[in-house]
Amino acid sequence: MATLRWEDRRPAVPLAMMYVGVPAYFVIVAFSVQDLARSHGILATAVGVAAVLVFSGLFVGLALPVRVSRLTERGVFATIGLMALLAVLIAGLGSSTAVYLAVVSAMAGDSLRSRQALPFILAMTGVAAITSIANGLTLEEAVTQPAIVLMVGLFTMSLRREAEANRALRAAREELADLAVANERLRFARDLHDLLGHSLTVIRAKSELASRLALTDARQAIREMEEVEGVARSALVEVRETVTGYRRPTLLSEVANARTALESAGIDAVVSVGGHDLSEELDETLGWVLREAVTNVVRHSGAARCHIETSSRDGAFLLRVCDDGGGPDGGPGNGLAGAEERLAMVGGRLETGTGATGGFDLEARVPGPW
Repeated sequence: MATLRWEDRRPAVPLAMMYVGVPAYFVIVAFSVQDLARSHGILATAVGVAAVLVFSGLFVGLALPVRVSRLTERGVFATIGLMALLAVLIAGLGSSTAVYLAVVSAMAGDSLRSRQALPFILAMTGVAAITSIANGLTLEEAVTQPAIVLMVGLFTMSLRREAEANRALRAAREELADLAVANERLRFARDLHDLLGHSLTVIRAKSELASRLALTDARQAIREMEEVEGVARSALVEVRETVTGYRRPTLLSEVANARTALESAGIDAVVSVGGHDLSEELDETLGWVLREAVTNVVRHSGAARCHIETSSRDGAFLLRVCDDGGGPDGGPGNGLAGAEERLAMVGGRLETGTGATGGFDLEARVPGPW
């Protein structure tokens, strides 16, 4: 899952609450300052008012949505630490004890990681309890004020964690969407490679044959070129269907195409394919594998004969294509790599190598059930 950097964080408390809470805070501040002036001398009042003003400035700065771009995580931690000290000082003067402590608790829960916020919340709750008792409040008030400080801090901390989880979920969904797009592009490229590679190979083989027949058998050359036109038209239709996502090759349809491609290249096709009942996904996958295998035979083998057969053995379905050509001529190309990927997606595997009598042997194995 995607992780969030500190720079990506945003205040968890909804802005509507900020817009309501900040003005309400300043109304309470006005009463607090009034209480200070009535209860203390000039020096204590001046110290208290200065502490309230500094505290309020820090609070507004942290409450602004743009604070993250201006303060590092360490800076936010230091700011809340300073607010906590000021809140304790103000509470010690007996001025609206729970208000400033609750603000520190709320900002810690909203702005810090859980392991950093919890000590602040518990400390402010403890100070609220001590000052409530020291200021001679009733038992109900002495219980209510610390409870408010604690609940406010835990509430904002839970909001922050929920907001971070939602942002991480959105980021993960975006990553999954990007991955799906990349996989679809890979699938599309693989389909076009297999599709056009096969069709162009047949066109090349028939065109070469028509060129050789042009001087000796003009009618046959014309028929070959007509077939080239037909293959080209079919390829165009298949490309259009592939682009729109509707084309679903099958094993039997690709067997017919394989016969045409092999015969056009002057290769005898020996086919032994039974009427196996395959699922749509496996049928399509094996159709693509057969197409690529035959394309390789026509392009690279120089073979005179090609065997195509299917069978079932040890609970697996096997598609085997082997020829009597020159054998492997290097590492696997893009086509065979694509065939391996297709088979892997349905739990199958591809095995290639030199056949028992030479040539190239390809075997696709798909485990049951089919």
